[in-house]
Amino acid sequence: LEPVDVRGLDLDAIVTIGERDVGVYHGWDPEEKPAVGRGLNKPALVTWYDTKPKGTSRKARDKFEARLRAFCEERGVEFRRWDADSGVFVFKVQHFSRYRFVVGDDDDDDD
Repeated sequence: LEPVDVRGLDLDAIVTIGERDVGVYHGWDPEEKPAVGRGLNKPALVTWYDTKPKGTSRKARDKFEARLRAFCEERGVEFRRWDADSGVFVFKVQHFSRYRFVVGDDDDDDD
């Protein structure tokens, strides 16, 4: 990954961050959004914290990891790692859009 010079950028207008939700240039007019490789629209590692299933069993953890891997595959991003104990989830994007993951009611011990 290359360093990115953010001097002079209005990060509040460019970046949106929520719980397991990150977007860069999200909602921008496609004509105004920088091309891939320019601005913040570059490869990056995204790290989310406290990304855990509702359940604590081995089965719930395995199922949750499978959902995280599917999330990455469906979006064409690279799964890097997930620590079930800390909830740290890291994935690599080639460019930015919006990435959002929802923990569902089915992420428990009973399924």
